Amino acid sequence: MPVCFQLYPKGAQEPEKLQIVDDKMREAFEQPSDPDNWLGGWYDSIGFRLAMGKTFEEIRTRFEAYIAEGNAVSYYTMALELLTWLEEHYTVDSWREMR
Repeated sequence: MPVCFQLYPKGAQEPEKLQIVDDKMREAFEQPSDPDNWLGGWYDSIGFRLAMGKTFEEIRTRFEAYIAEGNAVSYYTMALELLTWLEEHYTVDSWREMR
């Protein structure tokens, strides 16, 4: 059963393509374009959790716990910055597809 998510710019009725979200994040964080990789791996870490139905706050709490435990501190510190940016600019819709 696949899990899915979409990001909607705050106030918008239509979702934004995730590559555009990534491009906007790269611009905001002054990082070069990369058509092959997501900035900081956000799609695999944050995106997966959003698809699983986690809220931004639940993800933040988990990442803060990882940092407090000393697990990949530099990675999760950066991931928190990306998470905060996403939360400031987007709302989430997540669902499970049944076959």
